[in-house]
Amino acid sequence: MSDAADGRKEAEFECPHSGWSEGWEHPIVTSPNSRYLASGHVVFDPQEEKGLCLSRDGDRKNVTLASIADSGMGYGTVEGSDTERTVHVQVPFDTGEPEVLGAKTVIPVLQGDDFGIMADHTDAGGTRISVRALR
Repeated sequence: MSDAADGRKEAEFECPHSGWSEGWEHPIVTSPNSRYLASGHVVFDPQEEKGLCLSRDGDRKNVTLASIADSGMGYGTVEGSDTERTVHVQVPFDTGEPEVLGAKTVIPVLQGDDFGIMADHTDAGGTRISVRALR
């Protein structure tokens, strides 16, 4: 992470198995308060200068986050799932342990302080965008 004004490095975290390559196509997502940053399988808390690798390790598959809340709770998908459906997970930053969500769960693609924006597919093949209050 670099200072926008002068380019000076402020913080750094290396994930040894990040899957980073020239074709890296994972956008950077941030929590609403900008405390947490994530891109692909890498999550970083610049305030604490602590990082988390959600990349393949042993039996664990890569987890890619779609959004992350101010609390550090991330929501994403397991890459290369062996099932016919996409496996959605939530990952608390403090433990880094993915928790599988129910089969019909729609994860937020963006989170606010007290709401989530969800995007999913309709039965007719369209896209549904919804805003839901957090529970």
